[in-house]
Amino acid sequence: MFILTSCLILISLIDYKTQIIPDGLVGVIAVNGALYNLLYAQQSISDMLLGGAVGFTVMLLIFFISRGGMGGGDVKLSTTVGLWLGVEGTLLFLLLAFIMGGVISLLLLVSGVKSKGEAIPFGPFLCLAAFITVIYQPFLLNFYWQLFLF
Repeated sequence: MFILTSCLILISLIDYKTQIIPDGLVGVIAVNGALYNLLYAQQSISDMLLGGAVGFTVMLLIFFISRGGMGGGDVKLSTTVGLWLGVEGTLLFLLLAFIMGGVISLLLLVSGVKSKGEAIPFGPFLCLAAFITVIYQPFLLNFYWQLFLF
């Protein structure tokens, strides 16, 4: 968990400053996610791989639809975080990232800090959502499903 958290903090800072997500740090997260799940977690290998596939597929679609608005580093980061979280966790992680990114981006645009054409790095939102999901996944999933039960 320490390695994951350290990598997420570094990726957030680097992406915020340069709008680049280093492949080396993403690789460290991927290897550690696989090892963590194989050695300690109760998650199956198929769930781990499906989580990575879900993160990859969703972000790759957005990458192509946005025509460069979303970077390849975001796709790779979502894929590796999916290895940590499995399918349910990956969907929750992406939902949180898009909600946080949308709200903060809207606030930055409305306040005038950013203008319409300026890029807003998405990596920090992915990293924060990944951290929140890793720590609070069972609670958040339970809360989310309770919204639909009367």
